[in-house]
Amino acid sequence: MAQPRSLHLLLASLAAGALVVGACQCGDNLNLVPGAVQGRVCDPDTGVGLDGAALALVGGAVTRESVADQTGNYVFERVPAGRGYTLTATLGDVVRTLEFDVSPGQTAIPEDTACRGNPDDPTKGTLDGQICNRHTGELITNGEVILALPDGELMITQTNDEGRFLLTGIPQGEHVVTIRGEGFQRSFLVTIEGGGTFTLDLAEDCEAPTAVEGSIVGSFCNPATLDNLIGADVLVTSNDSGETWSDITDTAGEFLVSGLPPGFYAVEVSHADYSFTEPAVEVSAGSVEVVLDPTSECGDRPQFGRIEGQICDIDAGGRFVGDVDLIQGVTVIESTVSDADGRFAFNAIAPGTYSVRAYRPGYERVFTGVVVEPFATAFLQESDCPGPQDVCTPHVNDPTVTQDGRIMLVVDKSGSMGGDDASGQQKWQGMKNALETVTGALESTVEFGMLLFPNDDACGPGSLQVTLGLNKATQIRSALSGVYPSGGTPTALTLVEAREQITPYLGDGRPLAVLLATDGGPNCETGQIVYDTSPTCRCTDVDTQGECQLHNCLDIETDNDGPVTEIGRIRDLGVNTFIVGVTGVENFADVLNTMATVGGTALPGATKYYDAQNEAQLQAALEAITQRVLSCRVNVGAELEAADSINVRIGDMVVTRDTARENGWDITAPGVIDLFGAPCDIASAATTPVTVETCVSQ
Repeated sequence: MAQPRSLHLLLASLAAGALVVGACQCGDNLNLVPGAVQGRVCDPDTGVGLDGAALALVGGAVTRESVADQTGNYVFERVPAGRGYTLTATLGDVVRTLEFDVSPGQTAIPEDTACRGNPDDPTKGTLDGQICNRHTGELITNGEVILALPDGELMITQTNDEGRFLLTGIPQGEHVVTIRGEGFQRSFLVTIEGGGTFTLDLAEDCEAPTAVEGSIVGSFCNPATLDNLIGADVLVTSNDSGETWSDITDTAGEFLVSGLPPGFYAVEVSHADYSFTEPAVEVSAGSVEVVLDPTSECGDRPQFGRIEGQICDIDAGGRFVGDVDLIQGVTVIESTVSDADGRFAFNAIAPGTYSVRAYRPGYERVFTGVVVEPFATAFLQESDCPGPQDVCTPHVNDPTVTQDGRIMLVVDKSGSMGGDDASGQQKWQGMKNALETVTGALESTVEFGMLLFPNDDACGPGSLQVTLGLNKATQIRSALSGVYPSGGTPTALTLVEAREQITPYLGDGRPLAVLLATDGGPNCETGQIVYDTSPTCRCTDVDTQGECQLHNCLDIETDNDGPVTEIGRIRDLGVNTFIVGVTGVENFADVLNTMATVGGTALPGATKYYDAQNEAQLQAALEAITQRVLSCRVNVGAELEAADSINVRIGDMVVTRDTARENGWDITAPGVIDLFGAPCDIASAATTPVTVETCVSQ
């Protein structure tokens, strides 16, 4: 989720001797800028992410709660800056506790050492690493890590205060990852394997170089393709001591090894398509030695560098947007214009010392002494430039006042409903009482409709008794009055009718659901009473198993048009089906479990449907389902499509997006957001408003 960022201020060069001129006065209230916390929590025994773990973030006066997504990932936005935060993740007997600090405007990434790879999805992998700026000998902290996917989507995270980062759920294949920090930017090609982890460790021997040390840089191409030699291992070995240093060629085919004491060094470049060795490179104090392969077809690569930057301009809203000149001596070598984020770059610059001038009407700043080295980038980047603030519009769904839900009741009145429930009351009487109570209490905020099945004393499919609408309690009470249990349980045929009845209500983004209440296994696949018997079918009249009349055989998809298939067709419309099992369904719990799962409403635990053994439990189930329908969908409208970023919260709890639709939020239709899994459970149980913020960058 994009948030207003505080970008890092620095005037830096990749080479020794860069001179900083002109500081940015960017305000004194940086400690008031909140930060964020993101990361992943895992099971220490398996390394698997803790799906649905309860999260508690505590620090000072701050207490936040959230739920980890299906891979154990989480995000807390707008966390006040401070020290001594604790994050506790709990899932069953597993408890993980992480301690960390939150810096102003930055994202803290607590590391859970239990996380190993990405075993939750065999087609996806993990990228981790630790990054060092070898020019300064400093770890890249609070830097951006940007991985580009083939479809153009970006996966973004940040390095923590140890220069470490973690990206999970990456599709397998080759990807380019860019690490950008204060005075640093490099891009690398990484190969992600399903279920595996690619480690980009560039922090070995991360120490600040001294004035008596030198560096070796190089640039190579692949002779077979003449493209940049990407991902080659570079080993630099002291000919005197045998000590080694290492690097990897980036997407420009370049490498850098610094902090080398004066002496002679062997440089080995190894790649599947190419290898090269320079046996004796002399390094002196403060020198930058260039290594090329003179024998290759691209051995005469120009020894250019580049300048990249971002400049503060408080008077213009934070970041400088205007003309930028590159000057050597008194001559303007090149000019460019910074983009909307204030970034600019000069490429293919001959090594030397330059000045950079940024100007617009009424504003001018000059930065001198910018040193460009071969195959290196000099950074002219100021931090804490106030970024453009996102303008966010909240859309609040309060289930206690929401007047938006619609539920089509599909009610079983078969002969078995004439039996008694667990309390001794007739099941049909309990059903009528519960329906009348719930619809009467909610008729002004929820639109109810109702089908009863069968529509006769045999196997006729259910028929519509009450059309969907508000204030239908009286009509529902009248439709139930004088009805007596009789006939079979033609569930599949009735669901066909239910699908036809709800179809006209699709497409407007409002919550819509089907609620099926039944006390037995579905039958009547024959469509009529058939007295012939079967010795083998699973009989819904358990007392006649082995001599089951054909209309009583369990309807279990034998001709691919049973109730599970019909519920799936309703789900294809974007409508969930809730299953309520009344006393008597125990012998068919497996069937109802499947129906609830396919309907998108499976409950946690062994019993996936709502189990109602008496009138009180039936009423509670109807109320819980109604609450879930009202709580777990937010109709945002056209602003959702225009948003640059979307934030979803239940109270103060941040909910992460889950495109798998198992444990988080996702956009399910134009302008519509639905909650899934634990977040939906929390929103339903707590009757806490769900807030969707649509944010547009200014």
